[in-house]
Amino acid sequence: MRFELGRLLATPACIRFCEQHGVDLIDLVRRHHSGDWGDLEAEDKRANEDALQSGARVFSSYRVGDDRVWIITNAADDAGNRDATTAMIPSDY
Repeated sequence: MRFELGRLLATPACIRFCEQHGVDLIDLVRRHHSGDWGDLEAEDKRANEDALQSGARVFSSYRVGDDRVWIITNAADDAGNRDATTAMIPSDY
């Protein structure tokens, strides 16, 4: 995999959304972890690639019908460790 995920978290609304829409949330996390950033513009995908080097946060967005699931990995701390990855829906943000 391409970067550290830290703790895996998901908002209750995201869990319900995925259950209601038959979405495998772990599969989305795997895609995020492997560098498949989902439905992002090219500029945002480049920003994620840069973030892997700089330690900035990493963001993925996956379309589910008319909605989306977002997965965000926190920026790295001074030691280069990322402490958490959170799955959410846009209304959670």
